[in-house]
Amino acid sequence: MKIVGAQAAWQATAPPRQAGAARQTGVACPAKAAAAAAFLVLLSAAFLVACVPAASIVPEPGVAARPLPEIQAAMRELAAEYPDHARVVTLGYGGSAAKPGGDPSLPVLALEIESPAAKARVASGAIPLRVQLVGVFHGDEQIGAEVALDVAATILGSAGTGSATEGLLDSAALTIVPVANPFGYEANTRVTESGTDLNRCFPWPFGWESGIAPERTYLGVPEALALAKDGEDKRYAMSVLLHSGSYCIAIPWDYIGTTEGGSSTYSLDEYRSRYAPAHSLFAANSAAYGSRVESEAGSGSFPAIEGYDWYYVGGSYADWLYGALGCPGYTVELDPLKSWTSRREDVGTAVIRRHRQALLELLATAGQGAQGRVSSAAGIGIPSRVEARPLAAGDRGLPAPLPYVAFGLTDTSGAFRITLPQGSWRLVATAIGTLGLDSATTTVGPASGAVDIVVDADGSSAIVSLLLP
Repeated sequence: MKIVGAQAAWQATAPPRQAGAARQTGVACPAKAAAAAAFLVLLSAAFLVACVPAASIVPEPGVAARPLPEIQAAMRELAAEYPDHARVVTLGYGGSAAKPGGDPSLPVLALEIESPAAKARVASGAIPLRVQLVGVFHGDEQIGAEVALDVAATILGSAGTGSATEGLLDSAALTIVPVANPFGYEANTRVTESGTDLNRCFPWPFGWESGIAPERTYLGVPEALALAKDGEDKRYAMSVLLHSGSYCIAIPWDYIGTTEGGSSTYSLDEYRSRYAPAHSLFAANSAAYGSRVESEAGSGSFPAIEGYDWYYVGGSYADWLYGALGCPGYTVELDPLKSWTSRREDVGTAVIRRHRQALLELLATAGQGAQGRVSSAAGIGIPSRVEARPLAAGDRGLPAPLPYVAFGLTDTSGAFRITLPQGSWRLVATAIGTLGLDSATTTVGPASGAVDIVVDADGSSAIVSLLLP
């Protein structure tokens, strides 16, 4: 599914995007400002009138979001109710005026969910499957916290039911972060205390083509640093990011410096072959998400789009995850209304219900693609980067000049996952030295290995072993 109508008209009138042209993060090029403003008006009207059930359009009377301590208490209550399955951990702290580097009164909390069955699978040799769900990057989009808590409660409550949701519980370790921006949540403001947009401050993989830098590196923003450290520690197979203020699901990438709309630099197919090796898989999963939301809502359209084809976002968390860690991120815009001050209580409940099953089904698709371990002959896991290159008939899988190659990074046991669509692939593992927060890698001599795999139609592949000297 794609946005049509106003979006198509916008693309038809947009000037070609030139590689290397300067662009300020979040600010349209001057030549496009008027068209962009008109497009946003048209698109907003289309979303509000045609795409959303009538109940969600009513802005009054507003209600207050739950205070942050109540959200945190709800997390602890779930952990207490399911002590064998869940625990609350602190990923880091949000900044305050008094303590900009991290204030203990503003913890970024995560509910870590892993059932005894999931732990037993990993202990018996299965490749770990880790999934992340994050809400409230922008503090005035509080509905994401409630949706994240609802998903957590639904997954934990599935224990012993024999349902598909219990299958997710028993196969994956989930990290659920209801509020990534605690200061913004409490202040009902988009940004962090430092004035930083939390979804514009990550280094992104194609930024050099625009000649601009993120508004602030994540090393200087404590909330983003907390997310970055967690991502590098966990090696997620999928991340789902909850926003509001629009009504769609977006897939990688949010920013591509060489193409936008009607760019003559690459055709859409060329872009996908160069930058999006797993596009077909992302498109299928996002289309299924949209269809489920439409079914639950009973009316309206929930489009699936490529983030950059909606509007450019430089420095997003989703792009950093995919570009630096190989973890695909889906961005879900839950509802056109952003703040709780603009929604009725029953509308908030409807939003939660509308996305519950869609999120559970999307999370259950995590792990599609390749999986394996990189180890020495002695069976010791080796820190490595494993790349997957498409293998056509008769192709030896030699390196190609691609700007993005699907990859995975091993965890401490040498285990890795790479999200891939159906097809034949050559996996090439290269041992790395230190992996810092900038994801810079250092090749250790000629230590590398390769193996050919086939990803089946159901998204699975055999577990492979790559031995490095």
